[in-house]
Amino acid sequence: MTNVATMLGRRRVVQVSIEDAKGIYPMSTPLHVLAVDPVMQLEDSIQSRQPNNVSLGHFKASPGEQVGTFSLRVEMRGDGAADWDDGLEALLQGCAFSLSSKAMTPVSAVASMKTLSFAYYEDGILKRLAGAMGN
Repeated sequence: MTNVATMLGRRRVVQVSIEDAKGIYPMSTPLHVLAVDPVMQLEDSIQSRQPNNVSLGHFKASPGEQVGTFSLRVEMRGDGAADWDDGLEALLQGCAFSLSSKAMTPVSAVASMKTLSFAYYEDGILKRLAGAMGN
């Protein structure tokens, strides 16, 4: 019984959205994926602002770009029909695959690659990441 409880505790429902514009969180209805061990790590950078003239004093630092990583494991399974699960299709498109007539083919041009947005709750806190591309 403990093993089952441990596996259920490691699973989370993750919202996945394919972005229309790269790096902008979409307002469309997200797809849902059952993920195992999702981990999101965000890194904030602070831009220090040093004035050119000593008499002006110091300016407060301003927030810079935010970089994050998101790793998860997903079972590769279909929905019982000839189709892929919609959430898995979105994940594969974010990993440089193109979907045409339910067949996945690799994409090498960066301009045609899709970016994804992720959202999930961890300990009651909503964590979101936009502009993600996988490998």
